[in-house]
Amino acid sequence: GLAHMVDEARATFAQMEILNCLPTTFTFNCLIHVYMIAERLELGHAVYRRMLRAGYQPNCFTLSILIDGFCKAGRYAEARELFDDILARGCRPDVV
Repeated sequence: GLAHMVDEARATFAQMEILNCLPTTFTFNCLIHVYMIAERLELGHAVYRRMLRAGYQPNCFTLSILIDGFCKAGRYAEARELFDDILARGCRPDVV
């Protein structure tokens, strides 16, 4: 189920770090996506903030994943902040 998927994703990401395999925006997106579909919104948002602190640039997909998760949870203020971030980063929103 979802709990197993979250554990697997977290373990894989941790294993990558142990092996000095640098993450990419794609791997961060995968981990964020798993957290968001498992309704672990705070963890998904924490990974996003970690990504930014590490100097990685989110893409439109990164922010779309987060916005979708927050909207589905009824957390529209957080979704709007992320939407504003999309615009500030020069991403052009599309229809979801």
